[in-house]
This record gives sequence, C-alpha cells and structure tokens, in this order.
Amino acid sequence: MLVKVCGMSSPEKIEKYPELSADFMGLIFYPKSKRFVESGLYGTEDEILKALAVVRDAGIKIVGVFVDEPVSTLQFYANKYSLDYIQLHGAENPELARKLKSLGHKVIKAIPVSGLEDIMNISNDWDGVADYLLFDYKCAEKGGSGKKFDWSVLSEYKGETPFILSGGLGPDDAQDILNLSHDKFVGVDLNSKFEIAPGLKDLDLLTKFINELRA
Repeated sequence: MLVKVCGMSSPEKIEKYPELSADFMGLIFYPKSKRFVESGLYGTEDEILKALAVVRDAGIKIVGVFVDEPVSTLQFYANKYSLDYIQLHGAENPELARKLKSLGHKVIKAIPVSGLEDIMNISNDWDGVADYLLFDYKCAEKGGSGKKFDWSVLSEYKGETPFILSGGLGPDDAQDILNLSHDKFVGVDLNSKFEIAPGLKDLDLLTKFINELRA
C-alpha cells in the first residue's frame, strides 16, 4: 500500500522523513492553507530545499499540492522544488491535466466527496489523464479538515484511474483501511490527525501507523 504524508513544512521533519519508509511526501502550495510550505513558520525556503534533497536521495516522490493555479505557476514551483507529481486540489478540469502531462508532469487529482453523488459524478475524462485520484472529505478548507466521508460510497467508483484515500485518516484507522476492498484502491494520504500543530508532523506516531499498515 502506498503511503503519502501531506502538509510537511518543517525542514527538520522533512529531513527525517525517509525514516518513515513512505512513498510520497506532500508539500502544500496553497497560500490560504495553515500548512503552506512557504509560510516561513518552521523554516526558510533554503532550509526546506536543502531538506528535500535528503528526501529525494531516498527515492521518495515529492508531490506539490495546488488549488486552481495557472500552468505557469505550476511549472514554476515544479521546477523550483523538483516536484515528481502535481496534485490539483481545486476545480481544475481534465484539460489542464492534459496540458501538464504534455509538459512531462505526473498528476494527482483530488476529488472532494460528501456522498454518493460525488463518486457517481466523477468524469471518466480523468482516466488516462490523472495518474491517481485522491478522494478527500469535501470542505471549504480544501483539505486538512480532519473529517472522513462515508467510505461505503467508494464501491460505486467505476473508473480506471487508481485512487488514494484521504480525509481524516487517524492512528486508529489502520484495520479499517486494511479491510477496505476495491481493485483501484492503492494507498492512503495522511495529514492532520498525525500533527503536533498544523504542518508539524508527529513522526513517531506516523512510524507506528505505517508499520501497522504494512505488518
């Protein structure tokens, strides 16, 4: 099972990230987010870039999370931070993703979910365009809400694009995640339930949880 921890913003924690044996690491480039990586709350941009080199050397994929940004902005940050994936977390359409793919980028598209209709209304235009879909709890904050949607609606997902489960996953959810059965379910996205403060992750808690998922 793939594991992505999103909302990393402390250079010290980022540098230690390879100890988790996670597959992806998410950096949030949404200025309104409490986990905006360039906020300067936990470190400078230079410190973050230096720490990211350690993550990259460990073979971990770096994901940049954006909300309704133009291609020029996505390109700028993808180059600056050597992003492996661009995660689209707003109202972006498949055409934008196709443009990014044509420029050589890999794409994750977040789908906000509050109920069955959100799963039923997913356009199959994302198939062959997004590398992964990420199903998250629908909220005004664009992620990091700490809330879950009803996972039973996932049975109605009929697309071909593999998906990552997000939205309020916490330390007590390992067994329920392992019991989730869907042939397109490939991984989890962990965020607010594993934090000491917004953007500051509890690496010990994450290590314990990831070990449970992979026991």
